[in-house]
Amino acid sequence: MFVMMSWVSFFVPPDIVPARIVLLVTLCLVLINMFNSTTTRIPVSNAVTAMEVWLLACMLLVFLSLVEYAIILRKIVIHQRNIERRRRDQLKQRTSDSHNGPSLALLLQKEEENGEIHTKVAELMNGSKKSKWRTKVKKNKCQIVSEAKLTQFKLSFDRAATYVFPLMFILFNIFYWTVYLIIMPHFIQYGK
Repeated sequence: MFVMMSWVSFFVPPDIVPARIVLLVTLCLVLINMFNSTTTRIPVSNAVTAMEVWLLACMLLVFLSLVEYAIILRKIVIHQRNIERRRRDQLKQRTSDSHNGPSLALLLQKEEENGEIHTKVAELMNGSKKSKWRTKVKKNKCQIVSEAKLTQFKLSFDRAATYVFPLMFILFNIFYWTVYLIIMPHFIQYGK
């Protein structure tokens, strides 16, 4: 039941950090507490018991859900750092362009063409004009594309996890119940 509750986190938007973190960390802690209380109550054994295998597998699946969300958060942090770096680089470029010298005068003219803003910089140095065209997009195309890719990554990663985690749990159940209901009794009955 706790493993299935961890799948609910895949439907919570990745941008709502507290909701997903609280859900997954609480489930991890509950399963760890169940594991600890179960191992203290069962008789001491040299081998790993079926109950311990079950609880360890459940803890692992909930922990992997937490790791899945950590991967998404890491991607978001990398994206935000890249945006900040681009902003700093643009700011440095603007300040270096505006401080070329005291005899330099800049004339700015703006024209709109195909959704882009062109800035014409005419430099007046000793009475001569030199023109440069610089293209700036209304909203940085690179930033729009990277935000779209990030959103696509978050949605596709959560969508994939929505299918992969239940499949892993079903496969674990098939393996677990096959081993402990069919193979182990046969192994115990006919000897080692």
